[in-house]
Amino acid sequence: MALSGFAKASLFLSSYIPLWAILILFHWSDWGWWLVVPFIALAGGWCGLVILWHWVVTGSREEISVDYAMRQDSDSVAYIVTYIFPFLTLVITSALEAVGVLALFLTVMLVYVSSDMLYVNPILAAFGWHAHAIHTKGGTELVLLTKRRLIRAGLVLRAVRLGDTIWWERDSTGA
Repeated sequence: MALSGFAKASLFLSSYIPLWAILILFHWSDWGWWLVVPFIALAGGWCGLVILWHWVVTGSREEISVDYAMRQDSDSVAYIVTYIFPFLTLVITSALEAVGVLALFLTVMLVYVSSDMLYVNPILAAFGWHAHAIHTKGGTELVLLTKRRLIRAGLVLRAVRLGDTIWWERDSTGA
């Protein structure tokens, strides 16, 4: 599905929105024009989420028959400690250090996207969204973003597909 790459990139960038905001606050006076980098990343994360939400609101929903589901939100604390804290103490004094930090960030991105950790997103959690690993009656495994805290076996959900394994349920009422 064409949106899959965009959806993954948007979810990744948006998961770092808190980091971009903190970096801007911490380095407002000492990064000079380099501050434009976290500003662009911050804006890109928000724009990506807005576009994804538009896709969810206007996209056609498909049925998902749940065999069993497991909530995936518990990884959020590990995510914050592992992926956000190391970047908070950054002091970049040369172009070489900036390249090194960029390489580290790209490595984290590759791990995050390739291991389908896209559901670990503090911004989505702040807005009440939960991620569930769903196993369908047809044997498919997928990640569902939803407002539901619990998904029971046998439930039939209606959600918009964002990619091969990423789905977003617009609301939990079935409307």
